[in-house]
Amino acid sequence: QWRAMGYRRAANIVKRMKMPLTASTIDLLQTKAYGIGSKLVTRMKDMIDNGGQSTLLKELKGDPKTASITELGQVWGIGPSTAHSLFQKFDIKSVTDLRAAAHSGRIKLTHGQSIGLKHFDDLKERVPREEVARIRDFVQLRAKEICAGVDVICTGSYRRGKNTCGDIDLLFCAHDFHTERNQVYFMKQLVMELKRCKFLVEDLTETFECSYMGVCKIPQQSNERNICRHIDLKVYSRRSYPFALLYFTGSDYFNRSMRHYANKIGWSLSDRDLVPVIRPEGKKGIKIKIGDGVPAVSEEEIFGALGLQFREPNERNCYGSVDEDDDDDDIDNPIPESPNISSAMHDV
Repeated sequence: QWRAMGYRRAANIVKRMKMPLTASTIDLLQTKAYGIGSKLVTRMKDMIDNGGQSTLLKELKGDPKTASITELGQVWGIGPSTAHSLFQKFDIKSVTDLRAAAHSGRIKLTHGQSIGLKHFDDLKERVPREEVARIRDFVQLRAKEICAGVDVICTGSYRRGKNTCGDIDLLFCAHDFHTERNQVYFMKQLVMELKRCKFLVEDLTETFECSYMGVCKIPQQSNERNICRHIDLKVYSRRSYPFALLYFTGSDYFNRSMRHYANKIGWSLSDRDLVPVIRPEGKKGIKIKIGDGVPAVSEEEIFGALGLQFREPNERNCYGSVDEDDDDDDIDNPIPESPNISSAMHDV
């Protein structure tokens, strides 16, 4: 996972460079300004030497094991480790093999994996932006029947301006959600109503409180395919809402960079708050809260509390550091004014 993010970050850096990437300029990528590791630069040199084609990629595409693990990993709920185990232990090489093994009882899938396999063909398709908006509007109408003052916003790649999305992520918040009990009650009522009108057709999570994952199918319009989609619903208090909005807007790499930066300057940033902490030496993963959380009513205030320049959602698709200036001019500057907080990712 970390290696994949390193590759994506490097691709973003190369895309933003104004100078052509050649055998004579590629070594600049290993300087502090770019923070790309020697192994990755070697891969790039290989592509240059082979007319833009990667020797490693050719080998991987021709490797049956890699192809099988990639295909199995497209099933909801099956990650790389599980896919590898299915291939190694059960000789399952495709989704067709997986269906046969599950049907015969040779393997036992979790509830979510079973639903993901059942709707595999639909769920692997990207969702057009227009359809995401229709689904949001449909859910919002039902949500406001339960709580008139609820705010409903579509996060994830939709909020970052992408033309298609892997799933639909909806975030809910209202002044009435003072306690977790209020939030749970709202979510239970909403899921019940969406099932009643046959919008939600499967549960990916067997139990839920403030967060629900499922499969939905928007009422069919004329001349449209009625495809199942993966949908996530999350409800937060008004106090936590800005933090949740920042967290679930993504991208994943942007979030990791921002949390890493917060850690470096003595804070802990999550989907619920931003609090000052200390981390005892030699105790990995341990943090001690040493003060009150930062009150914030907007994402801008969270960025400001960390001393960072605010990034609009459509500026968070990149794989550079959160404290780097996104202006193209900086990509030609060999010594950036601010440190590269993602340098820990460079050795891939």
